[in-house]
Amino acid sequence: MITFHTNGTRIVHRGRHPPGAAHHARTIDLSGIEVNWKGGRIADINTNHGDSATPRNVTVVGDSSKKIVPCQRYTGNDDGDEPDSNGSGADGTYCTYSSSDITCR
Repeated sequence: MITFHTNGTRIVHRGRHPPGAAHHARTIDLSGIEVNWKGGRIADINTNHGDSATPRNVTVVGDSSKKIVPCQRYTGNDDGDEPDSNGSGADGTYCTYSSSDITCR
C-alpha cells in the first residue's frame, strides 16, 4: 500500500491464511500511509509463514500518546482459530522499521 489513507479501521493489514490453503510468504510494504487511530495495529503478520511488513513514512492521526502497534507478529495455524501472538514491534526480520518511520500526532 502506497499513499493510502484510512479512517476508523483498527487494522490496516491483517495477514490471514485460510484453513487448508497453501501458505505463501507475504511481503507488505506500507509506505506513505495515514491512519486515523481508533485503537489497534497497522500490520498483523504470520512469522511462521514467512510474512513480513515494512511500514515507512506512516502518520497516525489521533494517537499523540503513541499507543498504536505498528507491527504485530503471530504464529499462524491451519485450523481457522485466532493465531497466537509471538511479539510486536520492530525485530529486524519480520517487522522492519525504525521509530522515525512512524509519526503520531
